[in-house]
Formats: sequence, C-alpha cells, structure tokens
Amino acid sequence: MADGIRANANGEQLLIDVVAPQARSFIDVGANVGAWTQAFSKKCARPAWGCLFEPSPNAHATLLHAVEDICRDDTLSLEVLCQALGDAPGEIPFYAEPNAGETSSFVFGHSARSATRIMVPVGTLDTELAKRSIDMVKIDAEGFDCKVLRGATEAMSRQALGVIQFEYNGPWALAGDTLYAAIGLASRSGYETFLLKNDGLFRFDWKRYGEFFGYSNFIAVSPPWLATLMPIVVGDI
Repeated sequence: MADGIRANANGEQLLIDVVAPQARSFIDVGANVGAWTQAFSKKCARPAWGCLFEPSPNAHATLLHAVEDICRDDTLSLEVLCQALGDAPGEIPFYAEPNAGETSSFVFGHSARSATRIMVPVGTLDTELAKRSIDMVKIDAEGFDCKVLRGATEAMSRQALGVIQFEYNGPWALAGDTLYAAIGLASRSGYETFLLKNDGLFRFDWKRYGEFFGYSNFIAVSPPWLATLMPIVVGDI
C-alpha cells in the first residue's frame, strides 16, 4: 500500500506541494527532528503558525535547534512542546530511542531494545487547540495515531481540522487500534479518507483489504478542503 518511506517517493511531498500553499496553520504530531515541518514551512502561505509535539527529550532538543533554522523571519511562528498527544490527558510510559530514533513509541515492543522507558505528559488535540481551526495536521505517532485522532473528536466534529495525515503500520495492532476505527471516526464527522501514494490520493475500500497493518499514510479531508485536493485524487484502489 506504500511506495517507501521517503517523502519524495511516497506522496508526502506531493501532498505538501498541494496543501501548504493554501495553509497558514499546521500541527506536527510526532515531529521528531523537524524534517516534515521544514518541508511544509518552505511551501506554506505567510504569515503562518505551527505547533510541534515531540515527547522524546533527545529528539526535542534537536528539534529546537532545527526550528531556529526554519524560523528565519517573523512571518513564521513555531511552538515546540515536549509532550505527546493521545485520547486522554495524563502521563504514560514512552520508549525513547537514543539519537532521536524515529521509532520511539508508546507501544511496548515496537521501539528498539536500546530505548529507555520514561514517563511523559500527554494531552489531546481538543484541549491544545482551544477551539481554534488548523489547516493541516500531520500525525506520525508510531502506533498511537488513532488515539491522537480520538483526542480530536470535538475539533473534527466542527471540521476545524482541514487536512489530516496519519500513519498506519504494525504498531497499531500492538496498541489495540484499527484502520476501520480511524476511518469510521473521520467519516462520522464528514471527512473523506484516502490512501496516499506516490502519484496521488486513492479511495480505499476497507472491506476489500481489511486490516493489513503495513506501513502506509492515510489522508482524512474535511469538506471545505476537498476541492483543493481533487486534482490529485486518482481514483479507487
């Protein structure tokens, strides 16, 4: 279902090229060291605001330096929070890999054996947004993605999140979540969900493929943003 993990080959850069020029606000959940934020910031409209969430202390420290380089002028404002997002506020164990490892996760058994177990604060998108609207939300939470979506049900119910990108992969099974649940959550709020590939967006038939728990990116689009994305909707898969 995916065309690799590199943004210039799996459709992520294509999505940025279409969405960013129309976006003045974005959230990066699981920002790691800021690669996605840097790519999106280069293309987004100005003035723009973004908020980055990264629970790994190691990655967060590197991210702060990256943000200094990204924010070269006062037309872009970025907030960086050393915390996670989920479906309920609190504090839970996180497995932080050394050297800002990209598979640091809340899901036990997914991160590398060298990961250190730490406790990190968790919030929800609904509480963090405080009723504001966001053009683009990117979620890369290594198995925690569906929980992040559940923590945004109020915002989604008012279609305050324009375009939502979330990663789906094997850790979802370990976390007890399903793609079916995520698609249903989006659909109940009027969002249409697509599979992202290197040549565009595809309507995904869950009844045909079921839960495959393989790396892929899905895009939930609110009605106001459908027209913007229609040029890259390829068809069904």
